[in-house]
Amino acid sequence: SYYLQQGEKIYVTRYNDQMLKLVGAKGRLKDEFSRIDEWVHPDDKKLFYELLDIAYEDGINGSEGVIRFQISNGRMAMFYLRIYRINTENDSREFYVSYRDITKTKHLEQRMRFLSTYIRSTIILTEEAESGVKHEVLLNGMGRKLGITSEALGRELNNGKFFERMLNRDKGFLENIAKIRKGLVNNVETDVDILTDGGKVFSVHVNTEFAYSEDDNKMFVTEMYEK
Repeated sequence: SYYLQQGEKIYVTRYNDQMLKLVGAKGRLKDEFSRIDEWVHPDDKKLFYELLDIAYEDGINGSEGVIRFQISNGRMAMFYLRIYRINTENDSREFYVSYRDITKTKHLEQRMRFLSTYIRSTIILTEEAESGVKHEVLLNGMGRKLGITSEALGRELNNGKFFERMLNRDKGFLENIAKIRKGLVNNVETDVDILTDGGKVFSVHVNTEFAYSEDDNKMFVTEMYEK
């Protein structure tokens, strides 16, 4: 869609069928959706205007962010926006905006975080492909005890730093991991001691299982929980 900004009033001047479908306006955009700023969640308005300012200042890269909108059926939806300034002769603040509805994705993330507060295990999905190995933290039930968030744990797994926390990692552990990746065994189990940033040590049981193969990529699931 296209925005025209006049102070704090943001008007939708042009739009396509995809936007109408996303916001549920059903062709009545002119009547009920012209002032897009009135549909922005109050807590997101400051960010919304900041994204417009950034896009106006950076005419090449624009800006991007997640904004909540109260759409026409009364529900709150969450959109990932990319905003670009449109160069005009009269220096008016006009923008092109693309939308992607990420409401369901965000709800899933919230559910997973909620479950992490009640489940004692940390669940990790590992994908092995030609491009390398990638780890994703699905649940982080041990997050509080280990003092590490899901995001930080994912980063440490992917850059190798988390394995430095394993105090009693031995040759047998590494050999077992190699076996499961080669398809020689379907699962491996071991006990390791994990060192936290605060200096505490937790004894953890680790169980890694082969999940499935898809397009020559192998998927593994690892469960970690305190002994």
